[in-house]
Amino acid sequence: MKTDANCCAESGLRGMRMCAGDAASRQAVEGERVAPRGTNQNSRNGLVFAGAGSCKPCAGNEMPASVGRAGDSLSANRLAANSLRESSARAGREDAAEIGKNLTRTRTLVRWCKFNFVGAIGICVQFGVLFLLKSVLHFHYLAATAVAVEAAVVHNFFWHERFTWADRIKSGRVQLSWKKSLARFVRFNLANGLVSIAGNLGMMRVMVGWAHMNYLAANGIAIAVCSLLNFVVSDGWVFGGEEE
Repeated sequence: MKTDANCCAESGLRGMRMCAGDAASRQAVEGERVAPRGTNQNSRNGLVFAGAGSCKPCAGNEMPASVGRAGDSLSANRLAANSLRESSARAGREDAAEIGKNLTRTRTLVRWCKFNFVGAIGICVQFGVLFLLKSVLHFHYLAATAVAVEAAVVHNFFWHERFTWADRIKSGRVQLSWKKSLARFVRFNLANGLVSIAGNLGMMRVMVGWAHMNYLAANGIAIAVCSLLNFVVSDGWVFGGEEE
């Protein structure tokens, strides 16, 4: 208790030395502190006087500190709120990106199914035209085969443009005009011809000629692989979109 009283008295004296303008008053206060009065009433009064005088400087020093702490707390709360908003925005962007990827995968899978569906009908068209030309109209089998293959290509292209990749036409990514369609038709013929003929012949040579696999099984594998390659080429090159 004596130590606290002396500390408070010293703080009060320092405050009074800075605030008081009268030299006599300053000497009186310092005299009250250093006078050897023991434990009499005057000494106690001096301590009480010094302590009372120190209250105002102490309170004045504490108020700016309290305001500073309040400001620091408010700044910390603002930083925490900004960090929370940034985290929420980042999480929202990541969720949107993941949703976009899922939608893209789903759209690609649906398009792949449409592509195979059209291709299956195209096979039926090819066999039907071949039978009509060879068995009914008595065309040479090579000529009948060429016409039948081209008929299947035309059929597939028409439905791919209006069914398989119809969403790109609706969105404007693919322009539906006779000039644009003709250019896509040429690319589609080149892509299907290159992939189907070269791919089938090359794979059949490897699987049947070198690996001695059954030709029907090898042809089924070749058709599946070439179908996938045709889809990739058609999606990226034929119906991938063009500039105006």
